Amino acid sequence: MKYFNLIKYKCLNCDASFFVPELSDFSYGEFILESDSGEFKYLNTFEDPTYQEVIKLIEENKDKIRVQPDVQSIYGQLVCDPDSKGFQFSIRKTSCPKCRSINLNSGSVTEQKICLALLTHDKWDLLDKKTKLLLYIQQITKIEH
Repeated sequence: MKYFNLIKYKCLNCDASFFVPELSDFSYGEFILESDSGEFKYLNTFEDPTYQEVIKLIEENKDKIRVQPDVQSIYGQLVCDPDSKGFQFSIRKTSCPKCRSINLNSGSVTEQKICLALLTHDKWDLLDKKTKLLLYIQQITKIEH
């Protein structure tokens, strides 16, 4: 678990106000993933071997698959366990939880802090290499269409 500052945002599309945990400027290799239900989890790519595993899948299969995804576009949906409501996590830009617009005005850092749990990969970790490859191909197919 790690603590993060909360940043207040205001949606310029629907006028909603909301808070989002934010990484510091010195957070290379770290991400906060969000689910569609608004849950957040923390990822440190230097400590979590699944991130390198997805990079390796992409590299090993780049000649076999027409679409070449970047790891950030598929990571959450491919290897992360869903949130408490069954929604997948993803690495994405901050968006309004009400209308999903990315047209936002960020405010100041609040004095509030939030503690985020690490992402889990329990289902992924139980899979063999062949099944992981099949899931990867399925995920890439979704991107193509």
